[in-house]
Amino acid sequence: MENLGKKISPALFALIIICFLMPFVSISCSGQEIVTLSGVNMVFGKMVQLPTGETESVGPFPMVIVVFVLALVGVGVGFWKNRLSNVAAFAAGLVGPITMYLFKSSFDEEAVSQGLTTQWGAGYYLTLLLFLAGAGLNLYLMVRNRGALPAPGLARSG
Repeated sequence: MENLGKKISPALFALIIICFLMPFVSISCSGQEIVTLSGVNMVFGKMVQLPTGETESVGPFPMVIVVFVLALVGVGVGFWKNRLSNVAAFAAGLVGPITMYLFKSSFDEEAVSQGLTTQWGAGYYLTLLLFLAGAGLNLYLMVRNRGALPAPGLARSG
């Protein structure tokens, strides 16, 4: 299972990156949809045509950039050959959804203050679930292998 887990972990984080291509949030005003933003739009920004005919720049959003970088870290550390890779992937899997949820809360609050409504899409929810799956898998691998290596500076007896 450990060898399979080492292959599944970077795949989960790669799926998170793919989820950034999906709709993350739709923004509406008075029931009329203004824009739908994918994760990529939230990372790199997007020019939006408003119903008034004006064009406005939306994003990039620093907290979503952090989440995207955490997904990249999760993929990258999945190819490390040491136990530290599970710790790093677990941390990325734990911090990613927390950061994304905090962003969602502040984004929703800002939207409401401007009279807008938000509808969060599949990309957002799949990202959360995959981050948690990555954290859970790497926690399992850490616990399973906790006795596999001696602590630094200590020799193995026997």
